[in-house]
Amino acid sequence: MSEDKDVNLIAIKSLIECIDNRDIAEGGIFLDDDNAEFVADILRYHYESLTTENRMEAVAKLFGKKLGEEFTVEDKYKAEWHCKFTKNGVMYQDRITFNWHIIGGMLQSLVTGKSVIVDE
Repeated sequence: MSEDKDVNLIAIKSLIECIDNRDIAEGGIFLDDDNAEFVADILRYHYESLTTENRMEAVAKLFGKKLGEEFTVEDKYKAEWHCKFTKNGVMYQDRITFNWHIIGGMLQSLVTGKSVIVDE
């Protein structure tokens, strides 16, 4: 875990404890119960996202690929997509601009067999 991530985790955890204990008023910030719970929920979400392991590398490996490795996918309509696995999901390359974009349903389509990797 990186040093910056460790510092962020400590800060978030400390803020959650302060809010839970209602110790936040001392610093000049006052939150009523509803707002305190809302802020604490946001902080808990960020804490969990920093402590949760990204599994996209393992997902790519299930398909015999590595993160960043480019491949071709054929969908159920026989259309071909130039794709790659990233930590954020499956991305495809636009054929005109050559920019990469997240393609939301592609991972589900691959897992369910509606699309297949054709250039193994």
